[in-house]
Amino acid sequence: MPRIAVQNAVVEMDGDEMTRIIWAKIKENLICPFVKVNCLYFDLGLPHRNETDDQVTIDAALAIKEHNVGIKCATITADEARVKEFNLKKMWPSPNGTIRNILGGTVFREPIICQTIPKIVPGWKEPIVVGRHSYGDQYKATEYVIEKPGKMALTKKWPLFLSTKNTILKKYDGKFKDMFQEIYEKNYQTEFKENKIYYEHRLIDDMVAQALKGSGGFVWACKNYDGDVQSDIVAQGYGSAVSEFLHTRDLYILSSVETSQKITSSLHTDKNEVIFQYAVPYSAVLLQKNARPHIQGKKNAHMFRWMWMEPPSYIKRKPYNILSTGSLGLMTSVLVCPDGKTIETEAAHGTVTRHYRQYQKGLPTSTNPIASIYAWTRGLAHRALLDGNVELEKFTKYLEEACVECVDSGKMTKDLAICIHGTSKLTESMYLNTDDFILAVKQILERKLKS
Repeated sequence: MPRIAVQNAVVEMDGDEMTRIIWAKIKENLICPFVKVNCLYFDLGLPHRNETDDQVTIDAALAIKEHNVGIKCATITADEARVKEFNLKKMWPSPNGTIRNILGGTVFREPIICQTIPKIVPGWKEPIVVGRHSYGDQYKATEYVIEKPGKMALTKKWPLFLSTKNTILKKYDGKFKDMFQEIYEKNYQTEFKENKIYYEHRLIDDMVAQALKGSGGFVWACKNYDGDVQSDIVAQGYGSAVSEFLHTRDLYILSSVETSQKITSSLHTDKNEVIFQYAVPYSAVLLQKNARPHIQGKKNAHMFRWMWMEPPSYIKRKPYNILSTGSLGLMTSVLVCPDGKTIETEAAHGTVTRHYRQYQKGLPTSTNPIASIYAWTRGLAHRALLDGNVELEKFTKYLEEACVECVDSGKMTKDLAICIHGTSKLTESMYLNTDDFILAVKQILERKLKS
């Protein structure tokens, strides 16, 4: 089968740990055998960033500006522990933050929907696209003014909502509200009406409530911090309510007042619900029948509606930030720049350190590569759009379909199998390791390309 020729280059940014391993496997099995593309390679792995005093990150961002397409692997953001582990010269900033500050623009995050994966919010039938401006708010105390209009809502033909807290932040959030309204009325109102869609501003409180009640199928414009939080909630919402609690340290449960025992240490209570903290982290008490939280009046082992955690100082084993099996492995992330033609795509998740430690020991891993595959497909699809390359566009469509069809056929990685079967009933026959999953996707892709 001849490879698809790509006229112009893309900027490839390598990453760290398990995602770096997966990145190479994706290129070897799913990209290079089918597509002939010039990848301008930048190693953004933490050791190389340290060697170059982080200049490699700046060079990569400038290359994206020149070539209009960047495709990025997940990378480590250094903290105190990483400075010590890698013997770094200093605590280098987040490469995502550096790139976004150079390029500007808006980050759009959209869930990848597989029919076999149960949802925490069962009413969400269509994706929710969360757009966040790529710097400012708590991340960088400057205002970002959008000078050129975008077309995400029109492309999707979905309504557009902007959420702010302009009742409190009257000047900062009020600027966003006024700016969106002005641009909408000046540039988009007629076209929106022709497509039978609309734009509305809503308070963030109301927007969150409406999002949970609705069925999806809209574009949600957020400020930077709001978008960071809400995109993760959307990722979890399209997953399952089953949570892998055995790795949790401090556990907070949202439960029903009627079915909960009296809790003296509740953080919040109202007429119907109570939020409380389990006092004993990582304890067999969670396995006891009377300790199971309730969902819709039924007792379900290992099932929680919401979970947060904060690592106690006496726990030496590094905890995870959050464990709920709605998956950032099923989330796309695309930075769309103000010029309208430059984008950077990436996986929305981290470097999967826990799996990398297993890999270093020579043990097989079952790491979900779908978000990293979509980083490639969305980047190459934009290259196809800019170049007018119909065959490349078709390839990216087939590869995305192959990922979803593979999962829906029952072939999936462990994180997704947990969504369906739960941790207690999971067996090794229910999931594939990383290599086998990528090969299963490749088989479906090859069949599609031949048909």
